[in-house]
Amino acid sequence: MLRTVGLNDDDAAKHPHALSSGERQRVSLARALILSPQLLVCDEPVAALAVSIQARVLNLLAALQETRSLSYLFIAHDLALTRRIAHRTDVMLAGQIVESASPHRLFHEPFHPYTKALLASIPQPETPPRKLADPMLPASSVSASTCPYVDRCPVAIDRCAAERPKLEAIRSDHRVACFLAGTG
Repeated sequence: MLRTVGLNDDDAAKHPHALSSGERQRVSLARALILSPQLLVCDEPVAALAVSIQARVLNLLAALQETRSLSYLFIAHDLALTRRIAHRTDVMLAGQIVESASPHRLFHEPFHPYTKALLASIPQPETPPRKLADPMLPASSVSASTCPYVDRCPVAIDRCAAERPKLEAIRSDHRVACFLAGTG
């Protein structure tokens, strides 16, 4: 299994502190693959890695997906990363999915105001640095009966403060939890 994830047999005898962060990620992956799963939950699997190591681990994950018919539930805060690897992207706010679509659709045609704020917060190389405001953060206390974004939403209506919108299809491949989704 070590060879499957790009490590040597002698790496098995090493203590964790003797391994690089990328090697430790590969050991974790080998441990999970021993069970021959169909689905792996990857929670921020490359967040603490250098960019060059991230690429190697992501390439390994892609190769394993092909050779082992694996599916991944990839949890990440890095939108550029999700855009690169995901087949479907769900945007969550306060523990609730507020938008779900293919990465292409989500990045090119977002509907939920929170998704729009997240995408707007991605630094662009051609624009000067700017101070990011807090419009994308949820209210500190979220009610289960209201929209979790109501206190920060630039387009909130009275209904948002009275009930929580349900995740509904606006297209066959795009779902949004917003009363104003698809209204223009």
